[in-house]
Amino acid sequence: MSGAQIIAAAIERLQKEDRAVNYDRHGRIMHSDVLNALCCFCEQNAEFAQAICQSDKTLEDCMKAVAKGVTTGISDLEAYKRAVQFYFAGATVTFKMLIDVGDGVLNDVSAKPQQIEVGMDSLMDLMDW
Repeated sequence: MSGAQIIAAAIERLQKEDRAVNYDRHGRIMHSDVLNALCCFCEQNAEFAQAICQSDKTLEDCMKAVAKGVTTGISDLEAYKRAVQFYFAGATVTFKMLIDVGDGVLNDVSAKPQQIEVGMDSLMDLMDW
């Protein structure tokens, strides 16, 4: 199987399992967002997709693992981390958050974040001795 075929098979499996599950209270709230994240992660990384294809674990059990110990709430990041680690131990998830204030900066691929380099001499000048 090619990488694209593995990715497609993993996504198809997750979506098929999702349609067949009657989720509990937490699962009903979280399953669509977690499913979407898992599908995106499969598209990002064929090795992760392969882990899902080769696993005997189910999305229903994944959602139970994500919800384990949750009482009043869980952050999206934590839910996605738990879901990823359910299928691929040791894997993790990172978020990158950006702000768009309507000035089009996020849409401009040439826009670079400003970096300020400060050498040790500059730091010493700033310190009040």
